[in-house]
Amino acid sequence: GGGASGLSSGFKTLVPLELSLGERAEYRSQVFSFCRHKRLREVEAALDNGFPIDEQDENGNTLLFVAAQNGLRQAAKLCLRRGAHVNLQNLRGNTPLHYCFAYGHSGLAAYLIEKGADDSILNSDGLSVYEGTAKNSRPASQSPTSC
Repeated sequence: GGGASGLSSGFKTLVPLELSLGERAEYRSQVFSFCRHKRLREVEAALDNGFPIDEQDENGNTLLFVAAQNGLRQAAKLCLRRGAHVNLQNLRGNTPLHYCFAYGHSGLAAYLIEKGADDSILNSDGLSVYEGTAKNSRPASQSPTSC
């Protein structure tokens, strides 16, 4: 019998829903990695084979978060075309838009806003997309000045 060890050899079969939590996490990690490395054909194949577009990792992040964190417009377009929830919040209450601004991807931020991203959503620390992702972090535009 075949095991679930062939994850990196391509996505020719449906995502088995009976995967153990560990196997599912490994599969998700592989698909997120494909997204991060702009291997959109593999991402598309995974989606075609049943990988949920809004599948969340242990931090509540989805493929659209990966695209936003890395400034990947084509990946973001793919996610939105496949029905990704543009205003989904992760476990810290951040949206993909929070990460676009936090990492200086203003072009992608503008694109997401054009596609319905809400820039008024506050995260768990009460911060807007313009204020950062956590209280102890600062947006690039407000770097500390030395005396």
